[in-house]
Amino acid sequence: MMQKGIGKGFWSWAMAFAGLAWCGPVQAAPLTASVAAWGTNNAGQVAVPPGLTNIMAVAGGAFHSLAVRSDGTVVGWGDTNYNKHLPPANLQNVAAVAAGYGHSVALRADGTVAAWGQGESGQTNVPAFPFAVLEISAGEHFTMARLANGKIALWGAVPFNTPSELTNAGNQEVFVTAVAAGGDHCVAVKQDLVGRYTVSAWPRIDNNLSRPPMELTNGNTIITMVAAGASHCLALKADGTVVGWGSNLKGQINVPAGLSGVVRIAARANHSLALKADGTVVAWGENDFGQTSVPANLARAVAIAAGNTHSLALYWEPVAIASHPPSQTVIQGGTAVLSVAASGSQPITYQWQRNGTNLPQATNAVLTLSNVQSNQAATYTAVVSNPAGSQTSSGAVLTVLVPPSITAQPESKTVPQGNVVSFSVAVAGTAPFSYRWLKDGAAVSGATGNPLVIGGAQPEDAGAYVVVVTNSAGMVTSQTATLNVLIPPVILAHPQSQTVVAGSSVAFSVVAQGATNYQWRRNGNNIAGANSPTYSLNSAQTNDAGTYTVAVSNGGGTVVSQGATLTVLPGGESFNLVAWGRNPVIADTNFVDVTPPGGLSNAVAIAVGGHHGLVLRRDGTVVGWGDNSQGQSSTAGLSGIKAIAAGFKHSLGLRTNGTVTGWGLNDRNQTSVPVGLNGVKAIASGAHHGLALRTNGVVAAWGDNSRNQVAPLPALTNVVAIAAGLEHSLALLANGTVVGWGANDDAQALPPPGLTNVTAIAAGYYHSLALKSDGTVVGWGAARGLYNYGQANPPAALKGVVAIAAGDTHSLALLSDNRVVAWGNNNYGQAAPPDGLTGVAAIAAGPQRSLALRLKTLRLLRPAFSGGLPRLTIANTDSSPLEAERLPRIAVWSATNAGLGVSGWSRLTNSLSLTNGQAVMLDAPGAAAKFYRVIESP
Repeated sequence: MMQKGIGKGFWSWAMAFAGLAWCGPVQAAPLTASVAAWGTNNAGQVAVPPGLTNIMAVAGGAFHSLAVRSDGTVVGWGDTNYNKHLPPANLQNVAAVAAGYGHSVALRADGTVAAWGQGESGQTNVPAFPFAVLEISAGEHFTMARLANGKIALWGAVPFNTPSELTNAGNQEVFVTAVAAGGDHCVAVKQDLVGRYTVSAWPRIDNNLSRPPMELTNGNTIITMVAAGASHCLALKADGTVVGWGSNLKGQINVPAGLSGVVRIAARANHSLALKADGTVVAWGENDFGQTSVPANLARAVAIAAGNTHSLALYWEPVAIASHPPSQTVIQGGTAVLSVAASGSQPITYQWQRNGTNLPQATNAVLTLSNVQSNQAATYTAVVSNPAGSQTSSGAVLTVLVPPSITAQPESKTVPQGNVVSFSVAVAGTAPFSYRWLKDGAAVSGATGNPLVIGGAQPEDAGAYVVVVTNSAGMVTSQTATLNVLIPPVILAHPQSQTVVAGSSVAFSVVAQGATNYQWRRNGNNIAGANSPTYSLNSAQTNDAGTYTVAVSNGGGTVVSQGATLTVLPGGESFNLVAWGRNPVIADTNFVDVTPPGGLSNAVAIAVGGHHGLVLRRDGTVVGWGDNSQGQSSTAGLSGIKAIAAGFKHSLGLRTNGTVTGWGLNDRNQTSVPVGLNGVKAIASGAHHGLALRTNGVVAAWGDNSRNQVAPLPALTNVVAIAAGLEHSLALLANGTVVGWGANDDAQALPPPGLTNVTAIAAGYYHSLALKSDGTVVGWGAARGLYNYGQANPPAALKGVVAIAAGDTHSLALLSDNRVVAWGNNNYGQAAPPDGLTGVAAIAAGPQRSLALRLKTLRLLRPAFSGGLPRLTIANTDSSPLEAERLPRIAVWSATNAGLGVSGWSRLTNSLSLTNGQAVMLDAPGAAAKFYRVIESP
C-alpha cells in the first residue's frame, strides 16, 4: 500500500507464498534517503544500483525492486521478466510505487495511476476513475486502489466477495482510510460516520483472514495502517502497537513481545516488518533467505518494504562537506557571499556561525552578508546537518575594509534670523576625506569643507542639512541636522468673544504658527499658569468677565492676539424660565405637560429634548420635567454636572471631572457613553446619538449610526464646538470653518461653500445654523419642500446675535440686547417669543417648543432722603433678594429733564451697596428736581 504526500509518509510491502509474489502498499520516506536491501539476491533484487540516492519511496515485488527518485522518476532492478523493472519512458511526477508478482504500479502526484509488466489477468489495465487515487497496492495478479471519495477500486484477478459498501459510491456510511492487497486477499480500514475505525478482510481461501481480532472490529481502536502477506495480515494501531491474524505457519503473526513505538509496517509472503520511531527495523516470520535478518548497522531508517524473499529500507546517510567556504575581503557596507556544498540524505540543514556563535536566520547553503560592518569581521563556519549527523566546515576569514564613519554628527540648531550658523562633523576612517554638504537633498554651492558656516541666516536657509564624507574605501552620509530660523509667530485663529451664564465652563483658544510659548492675559494682566494654546475656566463667575488676550512667542519674537470679550451673565435667583410653543405635547399616546417647574433657583443652563426639558443649577445638580416614560427627566442623585444636553428620549450630562453620563432610553446605545471617555469639555445630543468634544480638540461619538452620524467620523482636529441634529452632526474648527456628517437628504450636513469666521453652530431636524463673528447668522438645509418652513433662512436684517438655537423646524437667535428673534415653523407659536421678553441670557429649542433663561428685571423704588442726600433703592421686580454679583453691572443715570436724549443723561459715580437684598446709592445734593433711570448690562 502507498499513501501520497511527501512529508506525510508512504508505506509499501510485498508478500510471497509458494513461490508466488505480489506487492501490497508502498512505503516512502518523509523526504529523501538511500536504499538498503537484504535477503535473497537470486534475481538481483537486493543489488541496489550504485549511486542510487535521493530516494523518497521503495517497493518490493516477487523478484524485483522499485524506487522513486526525488525528481518523480522511477528506477527498477532485479528480475527482468515482463520488463516489470522498466517503467514507461514518459513516466514522471511519481509519488509512490507498488510491485506485484510480475507487474508494477505507480501513483502520480496528480492522483493518476500507471501500470506495466505482466498483464494477462488485466492487472495492468488501469480503469478510468471518477476520483483521484490516494493509495495503491499490488496483489499477486491484481491491483487495488483507494479513491478520494472514500471507496476502493480493484482490477485484474481480484479476490471474491468484495464488500459492496467499500466500492459503492452511493454508500456514504463508511469511508475507507487504508488498504492492502495480499496474495489472494484484501484488507481495508474503514471509518463510519461517528468516527469509529474497523477492519474488513476478504480472501479467496479463508485461513482465518476474514475474521480480524475483535479489537479491530468493535470500533474502539484507531487503526492507522494495514499490511497483507501471503495468508496473513497486520494492523498498526494508533498507540504504536501491531496486531496480526491469519496463517502463522512461519510465525509471521507472532508479533515480538513488547514491540511498541511502531510507525510503519510491511508484510511479505511469510514474514513481517515494523519500523519504529527511533529509526530501527524489527522483523519476524520466515527467515530461510535472511529476509528477517536486519543488517546490524542499519540505523536511521525512515521507510520499509518487503519483497518475496527480500526486504528493503530507506535510511538517511550522514552529511559530507564537498567544498568549504573561502576567505574574503570586502569594503564596509559591501556584500560578502559565503557558500558550502555538502552531500548526504535529505533533508540537509545549515547553520552558519561567527566565531563559533550561531547567526540568527543563517540557515541556507549560501550566507549573504549585506551592508557589512567592521564588527562583522570574523571567522565564519557552517555546521551542516541531517538526521544522520553533522559536520563543521573549515573557517572562512572575513576581512572588512573600513570606509569613513562619522563619530560626531552635525547638531540641529534653532537661531534667530540673522545669526551665524556652523555645522560640523567628526570623522574616523582612512584619511584623506572629502566633504560635500547638501540642503534638502541638493548640494550647497561651494560647501566642500568642514565645518559649514552660514553667515546671517535667513528663513530661506532653514532646512535639513547632511554632509557626504568620502575616502578611498567608500563614503558615508551624516544624520540630518535641521536648521530652524526663527521668525515671530503668526496667529492663524484668534480667541473669540463669549457670553456665558455664571457657573458655566469657558474655553478660549488660539492657533499660532511657530509659537513655542503662550501667556494668557485678562484686561492686560498676565494670568498665572495660563501657558498653553487653550485657557479654560471651569466655573466662570461675574468677576471673570473682561477682555482676554494671549501673547504667543518664540525665539523670533512675541505677538499678541486680538482681544476676546468674556461676558458672564449672573446666575442664581436672577434667572427664570420662559417657555412658548406647543403645550401639552403628545408623547407616544399620552398628553404631557411641558411647563417648566416654578421656583427654580441658581439656573445656569437649559436644554430641550423631544418631550422633556432640563435645567442645570449652579451647584451642579440638574432638574428635569415633562415626559419621563424612559427616565429621561429623572435627575435625582445627579451632581457634579457642568453642562447638559437633551435628545429625543434621553439626556446627557458633562461632569466637572471631564467625564460624561447618560440616562433615559438606550435602545440605540445613545446613553452608552464609550468606556474611558474623559477630558471632555463640551457635549451635544441628537435625536438618538451623542457627541463629546475633548480638550485636545478631538470628537467622540456614540449611539444611533443609521445615517453615519456617529461613524465613520471625519478626520477632525482643532475642533472648538459641536452640535447634533436629528440624524446629522456638526463640528466647528478653530479656523472658523464648519464640517458636517450624517444624514444629508436636505443638505443639512453640507455647509455653504466659503463659510468662515464662524463662532457658534446649531443643528435642527433638517437644517443647520452658524453664528459668525460679525453677529450675523447663516442657515442651510431644509432643501425638501415637505420640511422647509424657512427655518434655514434668517431674517435679512438680523445682526448683533450672540447665541443661536435650532428646533425641529424653527430657529432662535439671542441678540446682544438680550432679546430673542425667531423664524421658521410657527404652527404652535414656537417662533413667536412672548411680547416684552427681554433680559434673556440663554435660549434652547426643541420639537415645536422654545425655552429662554431670562434675567430678572429691576425696579427703582421711589427716592427718599437720608441725611439730606437723595437715597436711591434698587430691587428685583419680583421682590426676591438682589445678588451681590450683579452690582458691578448696574448703572444709575440722572437728568434734570426726563425728555432729554441719551447724551443728556449723566452716570452717577457713587458706589452701590447691598442692604437687605436691595442695592442702595446716595446721590449728591443738586438741582431741585432730578430724574433717575437704572440700566443693568448683560
